[in-house]
Amino acid sequence: MRWCYIQRSKMLCGLHAHGIARFSASERLARVEEDLRAIQTCLWQGSFLMGNRPRSADLSVAPMLAAIRATPVAAPLARRVAEDAQLSD
Repeated sequence: MRWCYIQRSKMLCGLHAHGIARFSASERLARVEEDLRAIQTCLWQGSFLMGNRPRSADLSVAPMLAAIRATPVAAPLARRVAEDAQLSD
């Protein structure tokens, strides 16, 4: 149990140093919403981000969206991605 506490503490320190932990939950959601809208804009034009064939960007973005949807706890971001047909298909 102590190991988990130490690891969590290190992760939170890293996130604070990076800057992401300095934002409130609503600020973090607002920042990621801009990225999700950009992804939606690209997907509106076709099945993939850069046209009608998968590219390296698709291979990067798709697993991230899948990981967001697969969180073990109910989170607003997971719900946002799961309920969006473009981001979940």
